[in-house]
Amino acid sequence: MVNYRYGTTTSDEDILRADTIREIIERQADTMLAGQNVLPQRPMPNLDIRLSIPNSVYFDIQQLAENAYADAEILEFFDVEGSMLKFANKFVVSYETISRQLENEQIRMSVDQCARTLALAKDMEIFNTVKEAAGLDITATDGWNQDDGDPAGDIAEGLGELIDSNYLSDAEMGRINVFYPAKLYGHLMKPIEVNNILMSFQNWAQREYQVNFYPTKRLEDDALMVVNSPETGMHTTYNGGDVPQSFFKDTEVGQEYTYFSYFRTIIVPEEKGGNDSNRVLELKDVFQS
Repeated sequence: MVNYRYGTTTSDEDILRADTIREIIERQADTMLAGQNVLPQRPMPNLDIRLSIPNSVYFDIQQLAENAYADAEILEFFDVEGSMLKFANKFVVSYETISRQLENEQIRMSVDQCARTLALAKDMEIFNTVKEAAGLDITATDGWNQDDGDPAGDIAEGLGELIDSNYLSDAEMGRINVFYPAKLYGHLMKPIEVNNILMSFQNWAQREYQVNFYPTKRLEDDALMVVNSPETGMHTTYNGGDVPQSFFKDTEVGQEYTYFSYFRTIIVPEEKGGNDSNRVLELKDVFQS
């Protein structure tokens, strides 16, 4: 006879199992995360975030006469602060399911759903934050799904704006990513002929401009061009040990698993008190119905 342990204290084995399932959910969510290519991902042991941002990108170099002293320059900083947002996932494995020896299958399906939900929440938070922080914007010549659309020209203009408005290292030039509405995927994958070779427009543009393209359902009508760099911002996730994030208990209907996740996207603004970054460009109206 199965003992369902109504109201009993959770065992160490139950706690370990709940923690293991949470780790699986988080790892699986990361594989589904479209936003992982937007900004660097940073685990942090604290729920509160504080970054010290330099006011200047670089110092002016001085040319000196022999035996001359260089003038001292003091690098000034301003702080960017924020607290992580809290999200929850919960599922129940019924005693009827356990009695039919379908517990593992039920947990597997529940883990898939929780991971998909977590990835969606992270993507929404990342893309909403980054889009709101766009310090640059241009409007597409026409929708990329229209006959007069010119995605190559629009992307070239966007690259010019990003390069002209920022000091970008050679390494950062190779980390400019284009995120566009997923409903445009078929249009950007249309074959074009280049030097008697057929290839998709997206593959041609990636090779020609040295940028990466990512379709996402998190964008509707506009695209984003983002420099994936810590100087643009970062997506932080709590990995400390002070706040429990997984819980297990027996209830009157089944075994209940509850999971909490803490994360937040932080943007490095152009100046103290600002919210915008010139390392993010919004390319408006790339999809037109």
